Amino acid sequence: MAMSAPAAADTTHRARRSAHRASHGKHVVSSGETLWGIAHSRGCSVDDVARANHIDRASLIRPGQKLRIPSCRTRAVRQVARATESERAPVTGALIEHTVVSGDTLSAIAHEYDTSVEAIQRRNHLTGTIIRPGQGLEVPLGRGGVGRPIPGQSIGGPHHGRLVHGIQLPRSRYYVRRRLYRAWGTTQLVHYVEQTTKIIGHRYKVHQVAIGDVSEKHGGHISPHKSHQSGRDVDIGFYFKKKPKSYPKSFVVGTRRNLDMAANWLMLKTFCDTADEPGGVKMIFLDYGLQKLFYHYAKKHGVKHRVLDRMFQYPHGRGTNHGIIHWAPGHDDHIHVRFKCPVDDDHCG
Repeated sequence: MAMSAPAAADTTHRARRSAHRASHGKHVVSSGETLWGIAHSRGCSVDDVARANHIDRASLIRPGQKLRIPSCRTRAVRQVARATESERAPVTGALIEHTVVSGDTLSAIAHEYDTSVEAIQRRNHLTGTIIRPGQGLEVPLGRGGVGRPIPGQSIGGPHHGRLVHGIQLPRSRYYVRRRLYRAWGTTQLVHYVEQTTKIIGHRYKVHQVAIGDVSEKHGGHISPHKSHQSGRDVDIGFYFKKKPKSYPKSFVVGTRRNLDMAANWLMLKTFCDTADEPGGVKMIFLDYGLQKLFYHYAKKHGVKHRVLDRMFQYPHGRGTNHGIIHWAPGHDDHIHVRFKCPVDDDHCG
C-alpha cells in the first residue's frame, strides 16, 4: 500500500537525521526522499551523488532504490586544493550584482563568490581582466554558492533593514514571479524556494505556484508591507486542485474545496524541515483556520503528533508563540516565509 504524502514527508525527516551517522557508503531510498535531500544530509552536492550513480541530477528516485554515497567531505577538500578556474565553473544559474571597489581584481571577486574569472567575463562580455572602481558586474554564483549563506547580504531586520548583493529569484518552470523588481533576496532564500518548489513539482502534477514579494534590489520599505525589507521574507501562493483564472497574477483565498492539500502540505513540511539548517526557516505566517485544516489533514494521514506540534501554532491559540507556523491577519491566500540570519552574521538582525 502506498504511503500518504504527509507520512512520506515525516519519513523523509527521519531519514535525514539517520543519514548523518555516515558520510559515505550505500543508501536505500525511503518513500518521500529526494536526491537533493539525501545529498544534503551526507554533506554532498546533488552532482556528487548523481555522478556516483551514473544518473542525471534531475532524475527521480524511487523507494527501495540503492544509491552509492561518495565520501564528499573528504573529496571536497582534495578538489578545492587542486581546482583550476575551469573546474570551478558555475553550475547554479544564480547571480549576484557586485560593484567594483578600489583594489578589486577579477580573480579576487571570483574567489569571493566561488566562481571563475571566465564565468564573470562571459556574463559581462569582458575581453580582458581590466575592471574599474564603480563598475557593476553580474557574478554567477559558483559550485556550492546557492544555499551557502553569504555574510552581509541581509542588513538589519525584516522591518528595518536593507539588502546588499542580493540575488534575483531566477526564472523557473515551477513558479511565477509576480513582480520581478520585488524578487530580490538572500542566497539562502533563493536556494530554499527553488528547492522546495522543485521537490513539489517532481512529486505531484501541479501548476506553477505564485511567488509574491520578496524585497526590492537594495531592500528597504515596500508598500503595503511592514516587513520584506532585508531579503529574508517571501510570500508564496497556494497550489490548487484546479488553477483559478486569476492565478498566479493574483493570490486566491484557500479553502477546503479548492486547495490541493497534498501539495500544500508538502510545501509547509519541506520549508519547516529547514528550520534546523543554516539560514533555514525561522517562521511561517498562515491563517489560523488554514492551520487547522492542514493540521487535521496531516494527522488523518498518519503524521505523528510531535511533528505537528513542532510545526503548528494550532491548537494552542493564535496569540501563543508556539510552533513555526503562526497566525497573522491577511494570510488566507498565501503563506509568508521568513528565513533566519546566517550564522555569525553580525549585520543581520
